[in-house]
Amino acid sequence: MKAYKLSIKDDPDQGEVIVFAQTAREAKNNWTQYLDADSFLNKLVHRAPEFDGMEDASDMELMTKQWLEGWRWYDCYDVPDVEEDTIEDFQAWFRKEYENE
Repeated sequence: MKAYKLSIKDDPDQGEVIVFAQTAREAKNNWTQYLDADSFLNKLVHRAPEFDGMEDASDMELMTKQWLEGWRWYDCYDVPDVEEDTIEDFQAWFRKEYENE
């Protein structure tokens, strides 16, 4: 399945999410649970081929790929540095942050 990066044109503070769909229209129509957009026109959808085929990936696998692609989580201040740390470091951080909730 194709991967799409979703964001809100007038509200970049909401960040971006990856969703999986067959078409951009499908991705744009089926994302209400991810971000809050005031109108259909504020929804931005861009292809993210680097995530294609990851629809069955675990949250940790998807976030690891995002981390390797340079994504940042601004509500988390202790995310390992992609230039200095290893995938194992990131995944240990992920387990500490997200699996203990």
